[in-house]
Amino acid sequence: MDSYSYEDIYELLRNEKFSSDLQEFSSNNLKKIQKYFEERIEKLNETNSSNMFTSHNKLKIQSEVDNATRMVNDLIYHREKKIITRARFTSRSDENIEDTSNMTDLEKSLYNFLNAELKKFRTNYLNQIEDTSKSNSNIEKYRVLSDIPKLSDGNKSYGPYKSNDEIIIPENIAKILLSENKITNESEEFKNKVITENIRENEISKTSENVLSGKELQKTHSSESKTIEE
Repeated sequence: MDSYSYEDIYELLRNEKFSSDLQEFSSNNLKKIQKYFEERIEKLNETNSSNMFTSHNKLKIQSEVDNATRMVNDLIYHREKKIITRARFTSRSDENIEDTSNMTDLEKSLYNFLNAELKKFRTNYLNQIEDTSKSNSNIEKYRVLSDIPKLSDGNKSYGPYKSNDEIIIPENIAKILLSENKITNESEEFKNKVITENIRENEISKTSENVLSGKELQKTHSSESKTIEE
């Protein structure tokens, strides 16, 4: 089997770097890269450093190997980024479609692992938010009506609180303070306030309608007429 040249490795990197999707790559490509390094290392071992020409040649080969190593690392980096992006996209899709085209067996393993872990992470994250939302759904805000000293439920201390403070406390403590008229339920208070304001607005609206329709004027005129007759 032929090995890659330095230029071949450079071309692999260039194509991968400037393309948006994974380029065709197989285990055969890896074997050719591996053989390139084996041949260069073998040449380095054969070179006799006592000869000035061969010493210079050795430095040249070593420099080429170092550059080729960097290019292979860059090649892996760019392919790795694309695999992560593809796995992220697949994990967000409702359809269970896996795209492992142009991947080596090793890359497929990485892709499948990331896809599964991202789905699991997202599911657990959403479940945690949902659980937190459920646990907080019964939490209510209270307003202090009169000063309250420091309280404790055996595990945690609360207060002291001053009149008109807005507080959030456990339901068991809130029940006691509500029964003693020490606090008021903010949500209930707000609800009652809204109802009262709505009633008031409706009354004002009806009065305005009556005035505009002349009903109030008629009533006033009738009252005045009765007074004159009397």
